[in-house]
Amino acid sequence: MSISPLLDRRGGITHFIAIKLDISDRKRSEVQRYMLAQAVESSSELVAMTDPDLRITFANRALIHALGYSKEKELIGKNIAAIMSPNNAPELFPEIAKGTMEGGVWRGECLHLRADGTDYPISLSTNIVKDSAGRNLGTLGIAQDITARKQFPAKNSDIEVLRFVLVAHGEEVSCKEAFVCNRRVRRIHALPPVVDKLGCSRKRPRSKGGVSSAGYPITGS
Repeated sequence: MSISPLLDRRGGITHFIAIKLDISDRKRSEVQRYMLAQAVESSSELVAMTDPDLRITFANRALIHALGYSKEKELIGKNIAAIMSPNNAPELFPEIAKGTMEGGVWRGECLHLRADGTDYPISLSTNIVKDSAGRNLGTLGIAQDITARKQFPAKNSDIEVLRFVLVAHGEEVSCKEAFVCNRRVRRIHALPPVVDKLGCSRKRPRSKGGVSSAGYPITGS
């Protein structure tokens, strides 16, 4: 609301004029923007924004923590290439930049560089950000730390995979307790002690394809 005095010829105030503007939509938009900003800031995903020259203008808490920094200002103004590991293929960053700036999007895996010089693998998705007139405002990058996935012993034996799963659930098991894990059908066949540890039912499977029916199936999710 704004209030203005209405003066007569002598300069005396005769009336006041009040003008009211309905700002409900503006307030609602402000609340929505605030909620969006808080959601991005609090997200567990690693989020960064850059200007058109690929200088960092925003980094959320998850990214700051993952990179080993303490404050956002330590990243602001740096070229986004500064957080890309030198262990990436030399052509990777130009590919990401070109794909984002020209194609509007890039998706793939790469290595982030921490403040201490170590790196970690991420799954990255980037997009170009434009205003309503189509002008380039910068880029948005959203990443997930995939260290745990990369550390999974995919190349190890089926028995070792089963042991990995059980240890991840707080169970210490020996290879003798495990029987075989069929990753193709996401089903584990295990001996009774393993079945009991996982709390699964002992429904005996049929013998098929040379797999002994001495084991019990544990179907993955």
